[in-house]
Amino acid sequence: MHTYHPNQTIRARRGATGPRVLVVSTLASLAFMLAGFGVAPDAVITFVTPTGQLDVPVKAKPIARAQVDLATSMMVVMVKIKEGDAIKRFEALTTSNIGKVMKLYVGCEVVTSAVITTPIKDGEVQIAGGFGLSEAQSLASKINTGAPRCATLPQP
Repeated sequence: MHTYHPNQTIRARRGATGPRVLVVSTLASLAFMLAGFGVAPDAVITFVTPTGQLDVPVKAKPIARAQVDLATSMMVVMVKIKEGDAIKRFEALTTSNIGKVMKLYVGCEVVTSAVITTPIKDGEVQIAGGFGLSEAQSLASKINTGAPRCATLPQP
């Protein structure tokens, strides 16, 4: 079971107006791409906030990766929402919940929860919070695998 860590945050990937998060090549051993194997056809991850929730389908291609944020030198997990409609709904969900806790479910399990610090407009989510390498890789792997939607998620 996951416990909430107040130092974990969910925010937009830093863009051109702020420090940039660079994806470093695996040759430098700083970024780690994780493959999603054995993904069920109905696999999703579900973001839940106090005011709503969003299911994001998980396809065969990885949507999450563990990497080093070069601006902070800390391990983070980057999640890329790839579908246009889901990106717009995620932007609305994060915009209306700044400062509130968002939980990320894989199936019926909360795999992480963090405070939303900025609206996420491009579908690029950075989950930060003092991860070690193995913890970040494990979280990215769980996200990439997904699970069928949980029928008993708490309603916002």
